[in-house]
Amino acid sequence: MRSRKTVPYKMYAKTYVFGNKNQKLNTDSRSKETAVTGGQLYDAGLGYGFVTEADFRSNEMLQMPELSSGFVPAYADTICEVTRIVTDDLGCHVDGRYAACRLGIQERCMIPLCFRADVERSGNYQITLEYQSEAEAMIFAGPRRLVCRSAGKEQKQSLTFVMNACDIIPMGRNCIYECKSIDITLLGENANLCRINIKQVNCPTIYIAGDSTVNDQPAWYPYQPEAAFAGWGQMLPAYLSGKIAVSNHAHPGQTVETFRTEGHYAIIQAHIRFGDYLMLQFAHNDQKLAGLRAKEGYMEALCRYIEETLAIGAYPILVTPVCRNTWSVNGMYADSLEEYAQACKQAAARYQIPVIDLHGASKDFIIQHGPEQTARYYYPKDFTHPNDYGAYLLAGMAVKEYCGQMRTGNYAEAYGRLAGFMTRHSEWNPKV
Repeated sequence: MRSRKTVPYKMYAKTYVFGNKNQKLNTDSRSKETAVTGGQLYDAGLGYGFVTEADFRSNEMLQMPELSSGFVPAYADTICEVTRIVTDDLGCHVDGRYAACRLGIQERCMIPLCFRADVERSGNYQITLEYQSEAEAMIFAGPRRLVCRSAGKEQKQSLTFVMNACDIIPMGRNCIYECKSIDITLLGENANLCRINIKQVNCPTIYIAGDSTVNDQPAWYPYQPEAAFAGWGQMLPAYLSGKIAVSNHAHPGQTVETFRTEGHYAIIQAHIRFGDYLMLQFAHNDQKLAGLRAKEGYMEALCRYIEETLAIGAYPILVTPVCRNTWSVNGMYADSLEEYAQACKQAAARYQIPVIDLHGASKDFIIQHGPEQTARYYYPKDFTHPNDYGAYLLAGMAVKEYCGQMRTGNYAEAYGRLAGFMTRHSEWNPKV
């Protein structure tokens, strides 16, 4: 069993402060803080800075959403640069009016304020963020993982959370890329970034294996949550306390078989430790293959994942597949994944581990709301993939399902600890 207790190197720690008032820090050799203004764009040699369209076009790593903020300019192939970062006494914020003017639209745009800081190695990092926003603000970490939705306040707010930086195989690539950076994104009208403290920590991690309904999906900006592909795994951090991390390795098109053969599972095996958790959700692509029938190849592969995870002292959790918004011509809901949901439940029962019935919860929601209302939670004209509203809703369903279960079996205490890291948040629904 691989323990997380001993670390043979000095733990990383760094603080960045933003705004006009803090510039004298850079001339003080005794200061452990680094002052940053809006003009400081990311520089690999320097190791930190804001990311804008100019950086995106010139840096190949930033063009891989799995290794950056996950926010992609919708006009990346043009010369249009819309991100102007303003520095004032409060901190740094994006000028939304400037972006609207550049794009020729009337209203202010939702342009993300993305800050990137390099770290020495992959691992879990505790982030303490200070910000100020009079309107609602959203905070994302890493490849567009939602950490918080906060109401506007006049005074400065503080938030502490944990982010995981882990090696990954980006989409369209066939080799492992190291992730040694922390990307923090603040999204909100005139939302000011004031201070970021980054500190490496030892804490449990939830690893996620799955397909495109779970993975960290990128989003175009100007940001529109209803028109952004999303996976519920990237919304899960918003429902967790600041004492556990999420490492999402789900990828589009994956099956229980290809997740292993294409190398994604090997990354999890290299990093997962005693006391960590592994959530697995597959079926959308498995059902297309004769060799992965629900009660045959699919279930056999799930059982293998379970046994291997338990063998290293970590704790597997099966998740039944999210439902599609599909209906028959006679107006009845058309469920194409029920057989796979039942296979998940049977595999979990065999090993006395939890199963999150996201299939059942999403099916109930779809039937209750009907095809048209449900479509507001899916990417436009897509019946499989949620948008940001839908992914946030599904992550909340997963947390509710998990926390509502009775804990029995040999691992009841460990699975109970995970429930203690979970919390409920307010609803986030599409505008009517």
